[in-house]
Amino acid sequence: MIDIPSLSAIPHLLSLVLATLPVAYAEIHYRWPGIPSRLFMRQPEIIFDLPHRVKQGKPIPLFLLVKDAHRYPATLQRVRVEVSHPASSQTGRWESEIDRQADQRFRSDCLELPEHLFPQPGRYELVAELDYQCNGRQYTLKQDNYRQGQKLPFRIYVSEHELPGLPGLFWGDLHLHSSYTEDQIEFGAPLSAIRTCAGALGLQFAAVTDHSYDLDDLPGSYKKRDPQLRKWKQFLQECRRLNREPGNVLILPGEEVSCGNRRGQNVHCLVIGCPDFIPGYGDSGEQPLFNRPTLTLSEVHQQARQAAPHTLIAAAHPFETPPRSQRMLLNRGDWDDEDLRLPQLDFWQILNGSVDKTFRRGRSKWIAALLSGRRIRICAGADAHGNFNISRQIVLPFWKMSAARNQLLGFSRTGVFLEDDLSSETLLRALRSGAVSISTGPALRIQAEHGDWKVQIGQELEKAESYSISVKAVSTPEFGEICRVSLFCGNTETAREQEIKLLIAPAGYEFETSIRMDMDAPGYLRAEVYTTQKDSLCLTNPIWIG
Repeated sequence: MIDIPSLSAIPHLLSLVLATLPVAYAEIHYRWPGIPSRLFMRQPEIIFDLPHRVKQGKPIPLFLLVKDAHRYPATLQRVRVEVSHPASSQTGRWESEIDRQADQRFRSDCLELPEHLFPQPGRYELVAELDYQCNGRQYTLKQDNYRQGQKLPFRIYVSEHELPGLPGLFWGDLHLHSSYTEDQIEFGAPLSAIRTCAGALGLQFAAVTDHSYDLDDLPGSYKKRDPQLRKWKQFLQECRRLNREPGNVLILPGEEVSCGNRRGQNVHCLVIGCPDFIPGYGDSGEQPLFNRPTLTLSEVHQQARQAAPHTLIAAAHPFETPPRSQRMLLNRGDWDDEDLRLPQLDFWQILNGSVDKTFRRGRSKWIAALLSGRRIRICAGADAHGNFNISRQIVLPFWKMSAARNQLLGFSRTGVFLEDDLSSETLLRALRSGAVSISTGPALRIQAEHGDWKVQIGQELEKAESYSISVKAVSTPEFGEICRVSLFCGNTETAREQEIKLLIAPAGYEFETSIRMDMDAPGYLRAEVYTTQKDSLCLTNPIWIG
């Protein structure tokens, strides 16, 4: 006989399931009545964070994030930072009296680290300490005040160069979460901190795609939905305000919408640039036993495109497999081939924070789709829930946390080629056109020429003889020398892809060549580049052959 949990217990069971979600800043104040917690403290969560790379000479922001201080006020007194450069054994120290009172639900401070701590390019390690007072007692934390989890040192690469670039190329992250994503287990970083960090990383845009089941919550609650959608409206207002302020990073507001696949299970879809809220709370855990999708994939696409035809729609990490616990209690499922063939999809997000077996599976599935005649593009994002330098995750609810260096903002990037200045309109238009590459390091571009006619990534060329195909790749010492460049010519009549190896050995940080090819069959051209650094790569979307 199977014991069925009472309805009152189900929300707590769902919180256990939520603990297996992507890594994020960890919420430690949620408790299950009668169950002790090793994570709970009568203190606010206090976290240091900073970007994982920056160009030498640029300001290096150190973020101090404080959550739930409205429940547990604290006085933030003094910050100490110790920096080491392992390659030279040089060290540096910096201290600052801040003397700030934290009594808000969420507080974010940005401290600028002095340049003299980073006198030369290379990789540094950094440890930050904070003296603070809470509940009448004095404390000192290192990196954060979590009781569990390894206190890993921050690692930051100070580069002589900006991110690898090409004319008209803009880098961004198409999947990340802010403090508008908040529940029993996790929370993200404030939009202002995301914008500052993205700028330090060298990004020019960031799509903030908070969970649809968080954006419809009553402000201050993660259990009650708000029919007036005040949180969603506040989110849009803040994005617009930040985009009006000085800075070089454009914020694209969006959602990660929970919606139904053809089997009636919950999957996630990125909806970017839509002014209307698209509901999706089937896998939120907010309503026990009610885990059916709010809308189907087709209904999401229809609503988004009716609200704004330029809306970008992408399958979010479609080749990741949800764990059994999420399948059972949250009714989460997989994207199958039929779901992925929906014509309204602009992209598959095959790169989701790390180059792993899921990415390699997604690449293979994408190539198979291209050879079948499906004109689908790929994009990248980190799916960071905060996590600028270190991810902190609850791995066993109420009991254990871990720290790692994955799913960091800006690690996996989407590159967009623009012919105009960067704006929300030009960016969405270029994304929809497919003038896009994905990267964890180098930059790459291909172009086809026939007489005076030039065809870029995402565009279509006619079948003809003697096209000149130009390929250019750029890297920097941060990402390693270019060691492999390949051009792929796909034939949709034979369903075969031919690899033309243009480079098979390290050849410095720039590579450029052109070859002549006859385009006598329908299909596509695409390219890939790899560097000597592990997992450093760039893939272009196709040029289509009509």
